[in-house]
Amino acid sequence: AMSHDREVLAGKLVDTFVGMTEARGKDDTRRYLELDTLFHDAIFVHCENDYLCDAYRLVSGKSAVLRTHLAVKPKQTSLSFEEHGVIARAVRDDDLKLALRTLRTHIGRAPKTYSKDISDIAEFDRSADVS
Repeated sequence: AMSHDREVLAGKLVDTFVGMTEARGKDDTRRYLELDTLFHDAIFVHCENDYLCDAYRLVSGKSAVLRTHLAVKPKQTSLSFEEHGVIARAVRDDDLKLALRTLRTHIGRAPKTYSKDISDIAEFDRSADVS
């Protein structure tokens, strides 16, 4: 995505991160999560690779749902938020190494975090009164 139109991508990521910052300041979790999804989407929208876009579409909804469930975990949300800021600034500053290193950390933590919380989510869903 950086190699196709870094400036446009950077603008989208920075603008989205600013919105995320404002949403956090207002304790607007719903808006924050919408912007979190848009942040991730922006990278794929700008990658100009149909194969990657199609693969991302297969998992993006599930990832958004998991991020929603993890939103109640302040440490996870803070780490993710900080990483989004680093990624947005790295793309803006044309620092591919920092952007990739941070993306690897960001993505690499997800399976560990999700695997710990999936059983909690399932247990909550079983015990929740949805009638």
